[in-house]
Amino acid sequence: MKEFAKEHFGSAAETAIPPDTAHSTAYDTVVSADQIAEWFGVTVGTVWYWNRSLPDFPKPFNISRRCTRWKKAEINDWFERCRTT
Repeated sequence: MKEFAKEHFGSAAETAIPPDTAHSTAYDTVVSADQIAEWFGVTVGTVWYWNRSLPDFPKPFNISRRCTRWKKAEINDWFERCRTT
């Protein structure tokens, strides 16, 4: 998995997802495909590709018909597994 992280995240593989702040709200605990793409330096299409093709990528949930989000903690855990294995 470590090779996957370096291959797909490049220099982003060495950085962490922005931490939650002490004043976080419920909106800070969920993230969009745009935010995930920005963190990892990939396109939004790549995030959706990972969602479809990587069995260990966290599953999103729908807030509404056209609003999909991921739990930030699950994305962070997945990222840490990619970096360390």
